[in-house]
Amino acid sequence: MNIVKFTILSIVVSALTLSPSSVRGQESLNPQGYEIDIQYQFTVIEALGYRIITVKWTISNNEDFDISGLYFAENLPPVLSVERFSLSIDHMPIESYYSGPRPNQTIHGYNTHRWVIDFPGDSGNINNILEPGQTLRFDNVMITESHGRIILPFHTACFFGGGSGFFTVADTIIIPSVIPAIPALGEWGMIVLSLTLLGFATMMFIRSRQLLLVDGN
Repeated sequence: MNIVKFTILSIVVSALTLSPSSVRGQESLNPQGYEIDIQYQFTVIEALGYRIITVKWTISNNEDFDISGLYFAENLPPVLSVERFSLSIDHMPIESYYSGPRPNQTIHGYNTHRWVIDFPGDSGNINNILEPGQTLRFDNVMITESHGRIILPFHTACFFGGGSGFFTVADTIIIPSVIPAIPALGEWGMIVLSLTLLGFATMMFIRSRQLLLVDGN
């Protein structure tokens, strides 16, 4: 999707009152027993024939050591395109190193995307340490024209801290197929009423024309 189309779609979505569906979860951290909280939320909105899927991750470091070497990885089907993303620590924007899409790198038939938060010495010296008490937020917006079921089989976060390596274990996320909206009974009533009024107005217009013709003769 080009930038103009995506901008228009974003404006329309912002202007409409929509009822998005969402999935929330908390990821399991390995090794266990640490005060590091990792949560995610998937939100799906339907607009102008597209599905807009927003993923929000947060990592809260409640330990007494720094978190370093942090990166996120997501495996997406080719029908999903990453349109924009943003990262922040305690609401302050940070830079990251993005890599992707890489076809079939982790799972056959899926594209692997990576966002490296702390990558010192390479790729422009991306160096973002998550200190004790800080929270990192990662927002990722994806777009698809597909109305079929979408399976997101595996996403993860990896990092180091306190002399240990850490990784998350995430459940499979399933985004169901889109079911075309069917007007409710009240909506059908309004449709029938509108058609009835239109037919009545048409009949009155024809009748008035006939009377004019009679009077003219």
